[in-house]
Amino acid sequence: MKKLIAFILFCCVMSFSFAQNQYQRTLKTPEQRVPSISNYLAKVLTLSDDQKTKVYNLALDGATKMKDAREKNAEDRQAMRSAMKQIRDEFDAQMKNVLTPDQFASWQKMKEDRK
Repeated sequence: MKKLIAFILFCCVMSFSFAQNQYQRTLKTPEQRVPSISNYLAKVLTLSDDQKTKVYNLALDGATKMKDAREKNAEDRQAMRSAMKQIRDEFDAQMKNVLTPDQFASWQKMKEDRK
């Protein structure tokens, strides 16, 4: 009987430990995230080849800055939020220079719909 209880307890502990490992969230690096983002924007906004390259570089730069801000301000949530807002505002201003007015309006609408 003791062996049966010990075996059941062991099985429960092992199932919980496997479940925790399965659902741990891993953050992708900017280099892993940006291609899917830039490809999506290229498809939805019908970007030219030159625009695709510029959007990719802007998104990579912004994602790298976001990662750095997240690491730098890990303890101070308010500082992290303000740093990320500044990075997003810079990204928006740069995107306005890359996209046509119609593309920029479509992109702004996409952002609003996402909220």
